Amino acid sequence: MEETEHGPLHRGRWRLTPRTAFAPGIWDGDLVRGWPEASLDLLCGGGWHGVLPLRPLPAPDAPRVKSYRKHARQGTLAPVLLWWVSFLDG
Repeated sequence: MEETEHGPLHRGRWRLTPRTAFAPGIWDGDLVRGWPEASLDLLCGGGWHGVLPLRPLPAPDAPRVKSYRKHARQGTLAPVLLWWVSFLDG
């Protein structure tokens, strides 16, 4: 990924910041669940600040989801990287 000119690791200014809180609705209303057939609407002025997964989400009762929940409760869940694309406002 570092060698391509068209990838997310392009040359330029990068700023990584931790987030511990998100705006209301990000994880329930703006989380794209209909993967890959979902469509995104860009609303001028307000923008879209949702989360677009890069692969299908596992079922809520999948073993790996149960493991994620356990680690989240224990405070041992690995960080999650969310890539914000300013041009798309999301």
